[in-house]
Amino acid sequence: MNYRDKIIDRQIGRNAELFALAVGEKATREERYPLVRILVSILEQARPEWNQSPNKDRQIAHIVFKMSKGAIPLDETAEIVRLRDMERGFVPLPERPGDTDAERASYSEAAEAPVADVSGAPAPDEGAAAPDAETTRPEALAEVPVRPPQVDLFAERGGSSSDAV
Repeated sequence: MNYRDKIIDRQIGRNAELFALAVGEKATREERYPLVRILVSILEQARPEWNQSPNKDRQIAHIVFKMSKGAIPLDETAEIVRLRDMERGFVPLPERPGDTDAERASYSEAAEAPVADVSGAPAPDEGAAAPDAETTRPEALAEVPVRPPQVDLFAERGGSSSDAV
């Protein structure tokens, strides 16, 4: 098919651009919300390097704005990107310009919150001393696999492995 417009980002693709145009035709934010989430997911898959960017929300919002020819507002997309990141456990940096004091406080509280241990191991007592040689179990050490000794193949010929080059 022939298109009059040049593609905005070849890595993201023409189909995502056409999808952004279709999403932009929706009248209200409520109608666009699930579709913008899908579009953001497509962009994150196409541009995984943006996940490490401190300005990820603005980068994605800008490309969505360009792809939709201005039909999807920047702030709407940026808000959805931040929401998706918070749902996945990523906490935004607190020193972002434009954040309110309440948002900064919630970011710092989330960053300082203890992380749940999902390993299933019992939590160590904070006042307990580190285990010493008397308290370790020799049975547990017997279960650890032992690495086989290294065999010097050149020893049979009267040389050493350092002679082989």
